[in-house]
Amino acid sequence: MKSKKYFSIAIILTLLICVIALFINNEIVTAIDSWFYDVVSKKMNPNRTLFMRLATESGSTAAVIILCLSFFLFPKLRKTFALPVTTSVATAAFLNIVLKTVFARQRPNVLQLISESYYSFPSGHAMVNMAFYTMIFLLTRKNISNKKTKAIISIICIASPLIIGFSRIYLGVHYVTDVLAGWAIGFSVSIIIFNMFEKWKNNK
Repeated sequence: MKSKKYFSIAIILTLLICVIALFINNEIVTAIDSWFYDVVSKKMNPNRTLFMRLATESGSTAAVIILCLSFFLFPKLRKTFALPVTTSVATAAFLNIVLKTVFARQRPNVLQLISESYYSFPSGHAMVNMAFYTMIFLLTRKNISNKKTKAIISIICIASPLIIGFSRIYLGVHYVTDVLAGWAIGFSVSIIIFNMFEKWKNNK
């Protein structure tokens, strides 16, 4: 039942992505992007900037690859987590490159606190990390029985992609709509792959 609920959410988010993509250069979307960055930029200070830099680094390609590989080091995690998590991340990363190339949206013309190249839409950090943490969240709910452990991991899985995504806006390398689309696609990718693995297991 929960699986169907998550799948329905994934479909809704996919439709949201389509709407954002269709109107990406619309004046209203541009106004929302500008307004959100203006609000964020007024809250900048050295301590917050340091935190946001660290958040972005924690969601970098290298960091996510290391985390994925770490699942293969432990027999229990290798059996239940490693393949679904790695598949989810790899799919999201590949799809992100394709979408960036298709939409070719330039980076925001604002103060960029870190250097980034390539296109902006959708946010790779938001997309890949949402795919990574959503899959861990789903697998944790399914495979871990200890309530305290489950709660701690769930909180981390919810907070981490949100903070990492927000850091990209704060640092001036993404529009808010880039990040929203990244979150939505990453979530949808994980839900679809999770359901595929569940069907594969049930058919074995």
